[in-house]
Amino acid sequence: MKVWGFLETPLASADLNGNFALCEVQANKNQPNGYIGADAGGLVPLSRLPASLFANAWHDAGTWNAATNAPALASGAGTPGAAYLVSVAGATALDGIGAWAVGDLAVFDGVDGKWVALRGGMYVALSAVGIANGVAALDGAAHVPAAQLPPIGNAAAAQMPALTLKGNNAASAASPADLTVAQAKALLALTDADISGHPYTVSLSSGPGTLAASQIIAAHAVPIAVVFPANFGTIGIGLASKGGCLVAATAAVTLDIDTCPAASDPTVGGNWTTIGTASIAAGGHAATLATAGGTTKALAAGDLLRVVAPATADATLANVFLTLVGTR
Repeated sequence: MKVWGFLETPLASADLNGNFALCEVQANKNQPNGYIGADAGGLVPLSRLPASLFANAWHDAGTWNAATNAPALASGAGTPGAAYLVSVAGATALDGIGAWAVGDLAVFDGVDGKWVALRGGMYVALSAVGIANGVAALDGAAHVPAAQLPPIGNAAAAQMPALTLKGNNAASAASPADLTVAQAKALLALTDADISGHPYTVSLSSGPGTLAASQIIAAHAVPIAVVFPANFGTIGIGLASKGGCLVAATAAVTLDIDTCPAASDPTVGGNWTTIGTASIAAGGHAATLATAGGTTKALAAGDLLRVVAPATADATLANVFLTLVGTR
């Protein structure tokens, strides 16, 4: 049998018998045990998918007043996936969540049967609150509870929720007051020496070769104000000035440490003032440092500092070095 019509190629009876078995009857479209008709985009319509797939899918349930609980929501009860946008902030408690801000989402989790919160783009499940690697629930004052804070310095954990960026002494969290210096030191366990100033270091050396009489070994200009402690002693963080030589002197020698004001001409000898000395014993290598009068010495920004060899040259003294430590 051959069928003719609008077909360009005749179909054999085998084609008809074999392929008709694979065809669907149009009456079976969208019927039980039938077939699903695709939409205009060639996709299965959502209406044809099992409802169980959407049992917990989030959907817009409207707005919610968390202050008056309108519409009324209750812990452990709700439509799975219902998402309410908080329009009025409030403290209505839903499954342990008692602080709601405008813009939060209250969503009922149909799997756990509890309400969860979406805050600032972060999904917070009740099961993750207050556990390791989870999240911390804020208290009524929007602070992290003291019990969930680690110890900081010697501050009691109970003090932490009331602290602000400016600090808080005995005032309330709603009206914080600045920490006093004594309170800040106690909080951080610091001493006066710890906060007395940042270190400033000057390194001066003569280089190889014996020193000539009154030779200027090295000079330095301080870019900021610097204070050297009495007798170039130890500053707050435990640093102290040091000095010496790599080739010992034949006799005891004393080198001068001078300064010249920034506004004065350093080429005029009278503009220099000796503020300290570095003494090295005969045959020795370490220098003993001292300030004039045993007092602190302050240099202004731009002042010059120099080290001058003894007026009488030593036959062997060489490779002199000084490291002066002050605070700025």
